[in-house]
Amino acid sequence: MDTVQALRARAQQAGNLQDSSQQKVVVQEKIIVIEPAQPQVVYVPYYSPVLHGRMSKKQRAALIAELDALAPQAPGILLATRRCCGCGTSGSGCDQQ
Repeated sequence: MDTVQALRARAQQAGNLQDSSQQKVVVQEKIIVIEPAQPQVVYVPYYSPVLHGRMSKKQRAALIAELDALAPQAPGILLATRRCCGCGTSGSGCDQQ
């Protein structure tokens, strides 16, 4: 939890962790808590593009080209499971099997 709190503090200091229509940021005794703005509503993030192992070579090549076109500082997320563990999204390294 210390790492999560440190990352939240950095995001807040950079101005990237703020109240919005979806979330409320509350500081309770040096603990940063992110709560839903409307407790009865749950927002589920959708990330695009998504690269996964069951894509055709043509789909994978098009998506890798799209990823390569992103700025290096563009936000992103990587979730790797099973055989793909450790694979990154910079360049075409994910094309290796």
